[in-house]
Amino acid sequence: MYDSIRLMVGGLAVAKASPLGLLSQEMVMRNYVAYKYGDSQAFEALVAHYGYLAFEKAFRLFHRLGDEARDLAQELLLTVVEVLKKPLPAGNKNLTFWVNVALDRKVREYLTQDSVGTYRENRLLKKLVAVRLELEGSLGRTPTPPELAQALGVDEATLERLLYLEEANRILSLSAPHPETGTRLEEMVAVEFEDELEEALEKARLGLKPEELSTLDRFLAGEEVEQAALDALAATLKARMVA
Repeated sequence: MYDSIRLMVGGLAVAKASPLGLLSQEMVMRNYVAYKYGDSQAFEALVAHYGYLAFEKAFRLFHRLGDEARDLAQELLLTVVEVLKKPLPAGNKNLTFWVNVALDRKVREYLTQDSVGTYRENRLLKKLVAVRLELEGSLGRTPTPPELAQALGVDEATLERLLYLEEANRILSLSAPHPETGTRLEEMVAVEFEDELEEALEKARLGLKPEELSTLDRFLAGEEVEQAALDALAATLKARMVA
């Protein structure tokens, strides 16, 4: 299974990507806009780009999951595809942020899908918070992983899993509404990425003719756009990406 996944992701690394299949922030947005215009190669480039993030998350847990990490990698890759095919939540936010949120949720779901060890880990997670605060007070600094592991009475591999679950829980909790404003917490966190996204979009606009800019603005606003205008804009964007 792993070989088939590796070949699939490797085959998606197209000319628009770097030799490693990774894209710059600007290229992510260019490909995302082009994909929304129906460019299948742009979609493949995005899957290849975020595929590496999916594999990193899965195989970081290899010592814990063993061969199951390969199954998790495949599930995470499918999650990337699902995120790309859906509209971005809360309007135009940072794409990488939302991909990362979805991947962390899938990892948490995978790690807790059976109850083996969950009760003990939940107890250790609560203890971790108290131990960390106690060590910070006594040491006057953030404790190192070995110090945390020793204080908890666990090995470093177990601590690594606990820290990962703690982060996954934090990401998952972002779905909850703010107690005062009612705004979803993930939307509030994503606001800090808006400036970066807008900058990338502005770069993507450079060199476009007035009529092409109008088409792009209308499309991003969700308005109906003539197919001929979309085709012309897609061709222009695609030409700029390979220039």
